[in-house]
Amino acid sequence: MSTELFPRYPMTRLMVTVGGLVALVLVVAVARDQGVVDPDLGRRVVAIGLGLVLVVTSNAFPKLVRPLTAQGSNPGRALAAERFAARTLVLTGIAFVALWALGPIEHLMRISALVGLTGFGLVGVSQLRLVLDGNTRSRRAEAADEDPAAKEVATKRTAIVGLLHALLWAFAMLLADSIWGDRAAPWMVIAFVLATGAFVRASGPRSSRSS
Repeated sequence: MSTELFPRYPMTRLMVTVGGLVALVLVVAVARDQGVVDPDLGRRVVAIGLGLVLVVTSNAFPKLVRPLTAQGSNPGRALAAERFAARTLVLTGIAFVALWALGPIEHLMRISALVGLTGFGLVGVSQLRLVLDGNTRSRRAEAADEDPAAKEVATKRTAIVGLLHALLWAFAMLLADSIWGDRAAPWMVIAFVLATGAFVRASGPRSSRSS
């Protein structure tokens, strides 16, 4: 039976690419704050870097496919939902980059943040039925427990989902900043930390969650 696994997907190359983009974003952000780079140009470069991270990460996700036995009672629906998620987020990232590369700087933060959150919202709606399918969740967990290759794929997928989770919050912070300014920053950081903790707990091994 075909398992449709790609456990040797070059995660190192992905992480190096993402790490390089994040490093560029941080360097430009510091240079902007120090007055070395024009503030508007620095803002554009930082935002374009975030959009490219979304494109690269989303493009990698569907290349790490679970075994068919881990896709639940309707593997076709599960795989279609994942392809839809990857395509939607890649297009979202491209639109985000295009806005910051070509659009007028006024109101770009709010408009681009709404574009990013809309993309994630569409993915969330498409995934909701799968997330609520308890049979799908249990079969995925069982497959990961029984198949070392499936466990390897699950680990890599969790890393990519973690990156996407961080990008989702980056868009949310952009929107909050465009509406409330610096007043929103402490609350968004607290919310991000709590959400990240919940994500780490939910994505951990079943044994740790059941203990």
